Amino acid sequence: MGLIVALFMLGLAVGGAQMNQLISAKERYRVMILTLLEIIIGVYSISLPFLIDLFSAFGTDAQGSLIDPRYLFLILVAGAGWLTGLEFPLVSSIFINRYTVGTVAGWVDSCDHLGACMGALLTGTILVPVLGIYQSCFITGMLNLMSGTLLLIYVLQKGR
Repeated sequence: MGLIVALFMLGLAVGGAQMNQLISAKERYRVMILTLLEIIIGVYSISLPFLIDLFSAFGTDAQGSLIDPRYLFLILVAGAGWLTGLEFPLVSSIFINRYTVGTVAGWVDSCDHLGACMGALLTGTILVPVLGIYQSCFITGMLNLMSGTLLLIYVLQKGR
């Protein structure tokens, strides 16, 4: 469990560092980048159980697979952390020109913690126990796709 958390956190750090480098030159396109990122996270969430099944089909023995599926699972965890890490500095940079640094940091951090709390609560008590992993990933992915769609509508209306 510690390795899973550590790899997710490593993905967060790498994603955050990469986004900080990317957004320094792309101020005009930040909302569009966030829109694309939301859609990618939605697709990733929906495809996650299928990817796990695909990797599990290779088996855990060394005879038929190039890499142990348990390691592939850890790569998927790090990938989820990386995608999540890309969002945090991007959202902060979108609001930093409108509000003070302290206000933006407080709101973004508060929303991050609230989302993590609600996600852990709903996932651990309702989604996975009642609906299962496939449906939980599907619901999570659909929520990201819906927020990406709302952002896309905003971008398209603002562009007119």
